[in-house]
Amino acid sequence: MKIVRLFQFFALLLIFSGFYLLLDENQEYEQENLITGMAIQASNSEQRTVTSAPVNIQVSEAPEVSCSLEHGSIYAGEYAQIHVSSNRPSFTCRIVYGEGQGSNTNTCSWFNNNSPIMKAYSSPGNYYPVFEMWAGGSLVDSASCGTLVVNPLVPPSVSVSHSPESPSSSSEITFTASASHPDGVDRIRVYVNGDLVRTCTNSNTCSYTAESSGSSALPVGNNSYYADARANNNVVASTDIKIFELSLDSARQFFTDAECVRNTGSSATIAVVVDINPTINGVLFEPGDEVGVFTTEGLCSGRGVVWSGVSNHAISPRGNNMMTDEKDGFYEGETIYYRVWQRSTNTVFDNVAVTYEMGNGLYQHSGIYVLASLNAVE
Repeated sequence: MKIVRLFQFFALLLIFSGFYLLLDENQEYEQENLITGMAIQASNSEQRTVTSAPVNIQVSEAPEVSCSLEHGSIYAGEYAQIHVSSNRPSFTCRIVYGEGQGSNTNTCSWFNNNSPIMKAYSSPGNYYPVFEMWAGGSLVDSASCGTLVVNPLVPPSVSVSHSPESPSSSSEITFTASASHPDGVDRIRVYVNGDLVRTCTNSNTCSYTAESSGSSALPVGNNSYYADARANNNVVASTDIKIFELSLDSARQFFTDAECVRNTGSSATIAVVVDINPTINGVLFEPGDEVGVFTTEGLCSGRGVVWSGVSNHAISPRGNNMMTDEKDGFYEGETIYYRVWQRSTNTVFDNVAVTYEMGNGLYQHSGIYVLASLNAVE
C-alpha cells in the first residue's frame, strides 16, 4: 500500500513540473508548453505499475529585430531613412541613432507602424545606428542598421565679373555670374550697389546689363557688385564684393556735338561754375547730367556741358550764320533758353529757370555770361 502511494506522489509531482514550464506575463519572452500525454496504469493487484508518457515542449520563435538604412550616405542637414521591424509588438523597442545623436524609445508595434524612421543628421561624420528590443528591463535582441556616412555640405562654386573692364559713363556695363555644383545649381542672383538686379533659375550663368542712360544707369565714381548661388542641396555661397570705378565721359550723350554744334562763325561763352549747385526738382545735379542751350524755335545750338560736380564748365552757344537761308543759331539779342537732361531717368526738362551773375541772357556775338543759378522743374 505504501508503495502505491509513493508512485501516486511521483506522478503528481511530474504533472506539476510540466505546468511549471509555462511562462507567466512577467517572464522576458514567451514559451509555449504542450503536455502531450501522461498515462497511469495500475493493476487491481496490491502492487500497481505506473507508466508515464514523455513530455513534449514546443518553444515559439525567439524575439528578433532587424534594421537597415535606405541610403548609406547623406549630406549634413538631410534626413536618414531607417527601416526597422520586430516580432514582439508588445515589447519595448529603442533605436539609438549614433554617438551624440540621441535615441527614441517606444513600443515595438509603434516602430513597426512608423517605419522607416526619419532622423535628421546635422553634423558630418560616420554614425552606427542600432535597433534594440527590451523586456523586463533586459536587452532581448539588437541589430545594427549599418554605417551612415553624413557628408559635409558642399557649397556651389560661384564667380562674377563686369565688362568692359574700365567703363565710362557712356558705356553699357554687363555683369556675368557663373556657378557650378555636383548636384546642380538651383538659382543665381546678381547684386549691383547692394540692389538685387537679376535672378536666374536652373542655369549655370546669369547676366545683367546696366545701360548708359535711363533707370539702369550707374552713377559716376565707385560702384560695387557681387553674386550668390544656391545649389540643389540648398547650400548658398556668394562671391566677394567687387568694386570698379565708372569714369565720367566728357563727350555728351544727349546734347551731342553732332546735333548741337555747327560752324556758324559766331559764338559766345556761358560759365557754369560748380558753386551754383544746379538742381532738378530741387535735387542737386548728379554727375552725367547735361545742360544744352536752345533757340526760341527749340533748335539746339551750341556745345552743352556734362555736369561733373567737381569742376567748372562752359557752354558755347552759336549765333546764326547770316550767309545761309536756314536759321542755324541765335539771332543777336535773342533769349537763350536752357534744357536739362537727367541721366539717371533719361528725362529732358525744358522748364529751366536761370539767373545771371554776369550778362542778361540775350545772345551777343562773343558775349560772356556767368550763371548765378540754374533750376529745372517738371
